[in-house]
Amino acid sequence: MVESGINGFVATLLTGVVAPAGTPGPIVGKLNSVINETLKSPDMKDLVVRFGSEARIGSPQEFGTFLAGETQKWANIAKQAGVALD
Repeated sequence: MVESGINGFVATLLTGVVAPAGTPGPIVGKLNSVINETLKSPDMKDLVVRFGSEARIGSPQEFGTFLAGETQKWANIAKQAGVALD
């Protein structure tokens, strides 16, 4: 990417769980709690590491902030690269 004139390029692969807009907060909270507890289990930790990955445990708000940042980052990269949507 540097050779293409784009400095500071970092790309990550992510997997996340999302729910439809308007999903009640208690349901989102319960899903988040169960998913986080599962990710903390020794079996799941081992599985994630075996796939060469890292689990980031957090809140729905943190994930939303991360997604918003990624959206902005990739929009800027597309703009720098002259990519246009038809």
